[in-house]
Amino acid sequence: VASIEQSKQFCIPKIGATVKLADAVGVTICGTKIFFDAHGDAAFKVITKVREKAVESVVCCVGPEGDLTNAEKELMRTHGFIFCALTPTILKASAAVEVGMGLLRSCL
Repeated sequence: VASIEQSKQFCIPKIGATVKLADAVGVTICGTKIFFDAHGDAAFKVITKVREKAVESVVCCVGPEGDLTNAEKELMRTHGFIFCALTPTILKASAAVEVGMGLLRSCL
C-alpha cells in the first residue's frame, strides 16, 4: 500500500484467496488472461495484442518455482491463456510477478 501511495497509483490490485489451478482457470473471465512463461511469446508481441483488443481487464498468472507441469500448461491453453515470456532467461516466480506487473502497468 505504501508503494502505491508513493507512486500515486491508487488502483490497488485485487488479490483473491488461494484456489486450485483447475478451479481458477475454469472461471469465466471477461478480459485477457496472461500466463508468464519462459517459453511463451515475446512480451512486446503479447502487449501489442492486448493493446489492440482494448481490454478492460487483465488476469495474470505466474507459475510456482520449478514451473507448471505440461498437463497444467495445456489446461491453461485450453482456457484461453496467452503465454508471455518476460525475459530471455528464466526468472524466479517472485521476480516474474514484479517484472510482469511492471510491464503491464507501464504499457497498458
